[in-house]
Amino acid sequence: MATPNQCPEYNKCGYVEWRTKRPYNGIEPLPKNGDCGINKDSCLRLNPDIPTIELEKKVPQTDSELRVALPEIPNKNNRPARRIIGGGHI
Repeated sequence: MATPNQCPEYNKCGYVEWRTKRPYNGIEPLPKNGDCGINKDSCLRLNPDIPTIELEKKVPQTDSELRVALPEIPNKNNRPARRIIGGGHI
């Protein structure tokens, strides 16, 4: 996982900024060590061969980013798990 000391683009990363500002209360906050939850070796934002995924865009752009930021919330009555409080599904 990537902390500010491990990732060369940590301070420019829109995903880190989005998780820090938490525009939605259901987003998992960053831990005290600043670990974003994405392995820096497999982070698609750092891959220059994928131009559609922008480093500074302030939303989750990959499935792994979405799953780390919005973990599944168990549901009742045999309904599927959700990621947004209130029943919305992502």
